[in-house]
Amino acid sequence: MVMFDQKKTSHKGLKMVDRRLKEWGLWYVRSLVGGLGAPSQSTLVTALQGSRSTAPFYPKDNSYAEEVNEIVNIMRNRHPEWAAVVSAEYTSVGHQKDKAQQVGMTLALYRVTLNTGRAWVDAKLD
Repeated sequence: MVMFDQKKTSHKGLKMVDRRLKEWGLWYVRSLVGGLGAPSQSTLVTALQGSRSTAPFYPKDNSYAEEVNEIVNIMRNRHPEWAAVVSAEYTSVGHQKDKAQQVGMTLALYRVTLNTGRAWVDAKLD
């Protein structure tokens, strides 16, 4: 298993990567279920009811999320276990303990693998 020197990855860099991965996770899940901002009812019906949608709009075209998606796809080919953990963390809800079981890892291994995957994404974004 290739490991990154996490001391070289700044705390600020990992926060940015975490934000980018969270954005990607929302974009990815919404793209799978077709929830990319299409209203559940017509604009006319919404206007007649006098209400406005409070749901956030996630555009289909999101260059930041698409860039991360390409990186995660590369990771799937090169390091499938890292990609499985990164995908589980950012595209599903629940506790890390449950996500670790979902990917067949102990919680400790899940966390180490997640940090390694984040550092790998950070290196590819630079």
